[in-house]
Formats: sequence, C-alpha cells, structure tokens
Amino acid sequence: MVFRTDVGLWALADVLLLLLVMDTAMYWLHRIAHWASLYPWVHQTFFLYLHVR
Repeated sequence: MVFRTDVGLWALADVLLLLLVMDTAMYWLHRIAHWASLYPWVHQTFFLYLHVR
C-alpha cells in the first residue's frame, strides 16, 4: 500500500484523530451514564441482560 505524500499523511492523521475523539467521547459518555441521577434511566437496563455481547 502506497500513500501519496500530499494526501496520505493527512488521511492517516484524520483517522487517528477520529479514533482518539470517538474513544474519548465513548469513555466520558459511559462515565456519565453511571451517575446516580442518570443510572436508573440510562444504563441499568444494560445489566439486566444475561448474555451481553
């Protein structure tokens, strides 16, 4: 696989930035879902399933 230097490095940087942003967003949204005021409505049903994927 050959990257063109004028586009390839920017594409790689975009992918890495997207992964970083999405992972950070999912982490913080999951932390917020465990707040006591939100937990019963948002996240508790997740733990009701016996076979979680």
